[in-house]
Amino acid sequence: MNFHALHHTAATMALEDGQPAHVVAAMLGHASVATTLRIYAHVTQVSTEALVASIDARHGRRLRVLPGT
Repeated sequence: MNFHALHHTAATMALEDGQPAHVVAAMLGHASVATTLRIYAHVTQVSTEALVASIDARHGRRLRVLPGT
Protein backbone atom coordinates (compact mmCIF):
# COMPACT_ATOMS: atom_id res chain seq x y z
CA MET A 1 0.00 0.00 0.00
CA ASN A 2 1.42 3.38 -0.93
CA PHE A 3 1.21 6.55 1.15
CA HIS A 4 -1.68 8.03 -0.86
CA ALA A 5 -3.81 4.91 -0.38
CA LEU A 6 -3.03 4.86 3.35
CA HIS A 7 -3.91 8.57 3.59
CA HIS A 8 -7.23 7.99 1.81
CA THR A 9 -8.07 4.93 3.92
CA ALA A 10 -7.30 6.71 7.21
CA ALA A 11 -9.46 9.71 6.28
CA THR A 12 -12.37 7.58 5.08
CA MET A 13 -12.28 5.38 8.18
CA ALA A 14 -12.10 8.40 10.49
CA LEU A 15 -15.22 9.88 8.88
CA GLU A 16 -16.99 6.51 8.99
CA ASP A 17 -16.17 6.26 12.69
CA GLY A 18 -17.96 9.54 13.28
CA GLN A 19 -14.96 11.80 13.73
CA PRO A 20 -15.91 15.42 13.04
CA ALA A 21 -15.06 16.54 9.51
CA HIS A 22 -13.12 19.56 10.79
CA VAL A 23 -10.87 17.28 12.86
CA VAL A 24 -10.20 15.01 9.87
CA ALA A 25 -9.52 18.10 7.73
CA ALA A 26 -6.96 19.31 10.27
CA MET A 27 -5.31 15.87 10.37
CA LEU A 28 -4.99 15.95 6.57
CA GLY A 29 -3.77 19.54 6.48
CA HIS A 30 -6.74 20.78 4.46
CA ALA A 31 -7.52 24.48 4.70
CA SER A 32 -11.20 23.79 4.05
CA VAL A 33 -13.54 21.17 5.47
CA ALA A 34 -15.31 21.28 2.10
CA THR A 35 -12.19 19.82 0.47
CA THR A 36 -12.14 16.94 2.95
CA LEU A 37 -15.82 16.18 2.45
CA ARG A 38 -15.59 16.41 -1.34
CA ILE A 39 -12.73 13.92 -1.49
CA TYR A 40 -13.34 11.56 1.41
CA ALA A 41 -17.00 11.59 2.40
CA HIS A 42 -18.20 9.21 -0.29
CA VAL A 43 -20.90 6.67 0.45
CA THR A 44 -19.49 3.36 1.66
CA GLN A 45 -21.09 0.16 2.90
CA VAL A 46 -20.12 1.09 6.46
CA SER A 47 -21.73 4.52 6.21
CA THR A 48 -24.88 3.07 4.65
CA GLU A 49 -25.13 0.46 7.42
CA ALA A 50 -24.64 3.16 10.05
CA LEU A 51 -27.48 5.18 8.54
CA VAL A 52 -29.78 2.13 8.53
CA ALA A 53 -28.88 1.37 12.16
CA SER A 54 -29.59 4.98 13.13
CA ILE A 55 -33.00 4.92 11.45
CA ASP A 56 -33.80 1.54 13.04
CA ALA A 57 -32.79 2.84 16.47
CA ARG A 58 -35.10 5.81 16.17
CA HIS A 59 -38.08 4.26 14.43
CA GLY A 60 -37.65 0.51 14.83
CA ARG A 61 -37.25 -2.04 12.11
CA ARG A 62 -40.88 -1.62 11.02
CA LEU A 63 -39.80 0.92 8.40
CA ARG A 64 -37.40 -1.46 6.71
CA VAL A 65 -38.35 -2.35 3.13
CA LEU A 66 -37.34 -5.88 2.27
CA PRO A 67 -36.31 -6.82 -1.26
CA GLY A 68 -39.12 -8.50 -3.19
CA THR A 69 -41.94 -7.04 -1.09
